[in-house]
Amino acid sequence: MSPGTSTFLHWLCGMVFVFYFATFIFLLREVLRPGALWFLKSINDMDFNPIQEMIQLPLALHLRRFATSIIVFGCVIILMFYVPSELLIRCIPKFL
Repeated sequence: MSPGTSTFLHWLCGMVFVFYFATFIFLLREVLRPGALWFLKSINDMDFNPIQEMIQLPLALHLRRFATSIIVFGCVIILMFYVPSELLIRCIPKFL
């Protein structure tokens, strides 16, 4: 009925998800041992230059990092959205 509002709400939910996920990763970096999240770059690293890294590192390393990120983010999305919605649908069918 209102595509502008729907687009805005989807964008807002996405931004909130990204913010909370980034906060969660930041807190995990403080708690876990150094090197445990090797596939995620630290935003606080002053020597991190993404353009130079894309040029210098081999393609296999980029593909490995990409696959690892897809797996991690996919699992988080499934656990945060799919599982609760399925539980709601099964427990309270008329809710959604």
